[in-house]
Amino acid sequence: MPKSAHMVLFLLLLLTLSGCLTVGKLAVTIIWTEKDINPLLHLDYFDISSSAATAEEVRQDYQTLIDQVKGEEYVQERASEGLIVLERKLEIVAGKINGHEKVTIKDLAFLSDKLKLISTENERRLVLDQDEEELVETNARVVQENENTVLIWPVSEKKLFYTIRLKDNPAAVDQNRSEMLRLVQAYLNPQQKPGSDHDLTKTP
Repeated sequence: MPKSAHMVLFLLLLLTLSGCLTVGKLAVTIIWTEKDINPLLHLDYFDISSSAATAEEVRQDYQTLIDQVKGEEYVQERASEGLIVLERKLEIVAGKINGHEKVTIKDLAFLSDKLKLISTENERRLVLDQDEEELVETNARVVQENENTVLIWPVSEKKLFYTIRLKDNPAAVDQNRSEMLRLVQAYLNPQQKPGSDHDLTKTP
């Protein structure tokens, strides 16, 4: 399934794409503290599903999701990339699987190398590929440049926020949503009703 490099990056932060895990929307928030040293990164994943072709692959995707949001190996891998995992959460809201992750960016090169957030003396810029990503909302100034959507914030802005939607949506995603939901609901608590959540944080 084709995915832009930008979306793949964020999926890799929470979801291992060795399978066919997908998200409907992704909200990204970067917050600088007063010291402006190590910003916080909040990632909210909405409508997690699978584009797998078989029931067995869907189950494998489910297991991959659970391993990523509760496993210590994931925390260690992120630490090696300069990210300190502070919080991970999986929940069901309105019949859809959502995820949340909060990390501290210890290696500031991550901002430019991975997030593609380029800083100058006066502004910060981030480029989206409008052929593959649809901008849903942001607190940035939005400029269209050729085939790209450019988000621009003044350096003085301490909170950068945007939500994107991947335009490619294979039919299998809708077909597999109910099975993924059943599996995750059973994992969280067989007696819980959709809408309750389960915090899978493994770090203080």
